[in-house]
Amino acid sequence: VGQDICEADTVILATGVNFGKPLPGEEEFLSRGVSYCAICDAFFYRGKDVAVLGQGEYALEEARVLLPVAQTVTLLTDGSEAPADLPDGLCVETRKVSAIEGDELVSRVAFAEGESLRVSGVFIAYGTAGSGDFARKLGAQLDGTRIKANADGSTAVPGLFAAGDCTGGLLQVAKAVADGAEAAMSAVKFVRK
Repeated sequence: VGQDICEADTVILATGVNFGKPLPGEEEFLSRGVSYCAICDAFFYRGKDVAVLGQGEYALEEARVLLPVAQTVTLLTDGSEAPADLPDGLCVETRKVSAIEGDELVSRVAFAEGESLRVSGVFIAYGTAGSGDFARKLGAQLDGTRIKANADGSTAVPGLFAAGDCTGGLLQVAKAVADGAEAAMSAVKFVRK
């Protein structure tokens, strides 16, 4: 969709972490109606009503993945203006979101004014995809939002390395720089094999 594609033998993810506060219900309903990956989880929502929470290009791309699968897809901009060039069939709701709600599974998104939208799933897509989102789509293992990486930066995916705060632990520049050096050396060794 207008993006350049670069091929590489190795990739090192070193994007840091996002310290954003989760929406009420987001953590409680993770894997029970809340997802961070439309490509990974769209098939669970075949013929169902879903929402994508976000307003940037990342949110629009998640919506494009869901549109041919779900019954309805609503973009929740959480108080921001609707983006231009919306895909056909995408509904937009600009009201401020207050919570994701349900019983055992997600059943609705509550708005600040007290009304709600009935949905079976909510895909969180604020801003741009973070390292955890990208790593998950590539098949890497995560521990919560942190990418699981060995001491040399390697992950469970051959050729994919991770370094710094996105791997957890001591969130300090000195550690991140050392992790980056280890991952870079490991990537060089991988390419030479």
